[in-house]
Amino acid sequence: MTDLQTLLSEKLGDKVQEFQPGKDMLRVFVERDNLDAVMQTLRHDPDLGFNYLTLLSTVDYKEHLEVVYHLRNTHTKEQLCVRVKVPPDDARVPSVTKYWATANWHEREGHELMGIKFEGHPDLRRLLLPHWWEGYPLRKSYGKDVEEWGHPITQDLILAREKPERPERPAAAKPAAAKPAPKAEGDGEASPGEAP
Repeated sequence: MTDLQTLLSEKLGDKVQEFQPGKDMLRVFVERDNLDAVMQTLRHDPDLGFNYLTLLSTVDYKEHLEVVYHLRNTHTKEQLCVRVKVPPDDARVPSVTKYWATANWHEREGHELMGIKFEGHPDLRRLLLPHWWEGYPLRKSYGKDVEEWGHPITQDLILAREKPERPERPAAAKPAAAKPAPKAEGDGEASPGEAP
């Protein structure tokens, strides 16, 4: 058991479901209902001090979705990975933007592309997809009947969208060819022995 694992066991007790030591960092699995309390402790407890969220990502394992948080203590250089499983039909977790501002756009992306609701997020507006997009394109269940060209929005739908007509540009007038200037006397090549 690592020092960090011992410390987390003391601070978090049974709020951690499982510890998974890794080569680069310790991974902990937390239940959704305990996530907010765990994150608050990780951020604000002076013995832990995970003051930087380096990455928040979402993963689809078909039978469940996961939200993965990579945390770092910038003073001790300690790193930690927190993982929480959510069911696809009830995909929601509490937002961690109140603990780490860097979570803001990560959560917006996870909401938009994976359909996970980050409860308490200050602004879950779309970040990447157009307003008319339907569904969550990073879910494995998305677009089972996709077109060969790669996504479920059919060409007919795209072509049916009216594009504003652009007026034709008038042909640009070609500039008249410039006539070479007449040479003044003395211009031209220098005589042998004369400086150019």
